[in-house]
Amino acid sequence: FENPIVIDSGMKKEVFATFPIEIAVFLESGSPEKPLDIFTLAKQKYTLYGDVKTGTICKYWPTQQSTTIPEDLDPMVEGIMALTINNRTNEWKEVSKVVFDAYGMKIYYDEEKVGMKGAMFIKEDDLSETGFSNKPIVKNMKKAREVYRKKKSAIQSGTKFVMESGI
Repeated sequence: FENPIVIDSGMKKEVFATFPIEIAVFLESGSPEKPLDIFTLAKQKYTLYGDVKTGTICKYWPTQQSTTIPEDLDPMVEGIMALTINNRTNEWKEVSKVVFDAYGMKIYYDEEKVGMKGAMFIKEDDLSETGFSNKPIVKNMKKAREVYRKKKSAIQSGTKFVMESGI
């Protein structure tokens, strides 16, 4: 976040933020599972979350927090995330970054906006867990096709992201 969010111990806070839109192109005669291409109209920037040897490469997106749904966004460039932050610790916490696993995204859209709901659970000093809700940010939005799907395997790791290197 461009300005950190401060949250009291044991409290829950709901904010709105933005995220970059990626557009997938599918061939009608091709596989419904595999896009021909994925592109974005947003400026792309990447960052490393965690330590240099074992960290996670993430898409970097600066955003402001808001208590209301942001207006006047280009839905081809930016989407709206309704984010619920739960501070389950006994201390005040400052949140300056949130990392999500793209494979868990549940994106919805209508004529004017694109959105998704996310949650962050602060569990300890530098440990939190993030994930997505399978509900739209406002009623009557359509669910987008899920492009990033976990492959089925003998070991399922889920689609939550555990933030162990700070919030």
